[in-house]
Parts: sequence; C-alpha cells; structure tokens
Amino acid sequence: MSDKPVFVALAEVKPLAGCELDPQKIAGACVRCYVSAKNERLAVKAIRAALATLRYEVVDIEWCVDDAEVEWENPANSEGLELVEAARKLGEVQFGEFHAWTGEEDES
Repeated sequence: MSDKPVFVALAEVKPLAGCELDPQKIAGACVRCYVSAKNERLAVKAIRAALATLRYEVVDIEWCVDDAEVEWENPANSEGLELVEAARKLGEVQFGEFHAWTGEEDES
C-alpha cells in the first residue's frame, strides 16, 4: 500500500435513510476524505463507494488531490496527518469531521 499516493477530497453529501446523520434533521454535510489509490479516478470511485455504504448520497466531489503535491493551509494539522497515515496503512477510505447543516439557514 505504501507505494500508492494518498488522495484527499472534499465531498458534499446528503444523508439518506439509515444514515448515522438523520436525514429528517440534516440537509447535508461536507467532509474531507482520505484514500490511498493509484490515481484520482480510482480515489473518487473508492470515496463514492464508501459514502454509499454509509448511506450518503454524494452531491459533489469539490476537489480531489494527491496529498503530497499540495501545500495545505495548515500542513501540521494532526488530524489530517493521522488520517493520511491511516488511509495509507489500512487501505480504506478515512473521513474527517462531517460539517453538517440543517437547511434552516435558508428559511428567513
């Protein structure tokens, strides 16, 4: 696994019935995803499959980049570094914190 790069993506998702986030209360969420893959296409495919298993509809993959080829705004972020290493070691998609919204913000 260590020869494969780790890709980081930002996904916008919508919870479906049976999801950990209640679709009756949560309209959507954004989450950083980390996966070891040979290329971006395979990384996005793995992320979509993992999110579907967790009962999320993928609204958009806003970006997907090779972690080693990007300068991050906070390169020493311990959570990000741990998730990159977990993705590399375990070979499974890892997720950061889900930042959710209710949709009530639209109602004014």
